[in-house]
Amino acid sequence: MLDLNALADWTVKYIDTHLSATLSVKVIAGAKGADPSDLERAFRRVKGVTIKSYIDARLKEVVMDRLRAGDYRAFYRWCKRAFGSPWTALKAQYQTNKKAN
Repeated sequence: MLDLNALADWTVKYIDTHLSATLSVKVIAGAKGADPSDLERAFRRVKGVTIKSYIDARLKEVVMDRLRAGDYRAFYRWCKRAFGSPWTALKAQYQTNKKAN
């Protein structure tokens, strides 16, 4: 029988250790030798959130800590990773949409 708590705890430790890498459920499951669907279900049942939501929340925490420390490059890297566009492009798009309204 699969120990869901142990699997979820292992997943959290793996994510926290590899946070700077590009993570996905498939990558994490491969590292554990588990089925991605089983891993996702176990994690969601124990932690109450999806693996992707947990990764996003952890990345936001890291970015906020770096911003507090004055490392603004972290914010720009996070924007690109989270939105697929650099901050300057997002800002320009927002300003264009704002003027159109």
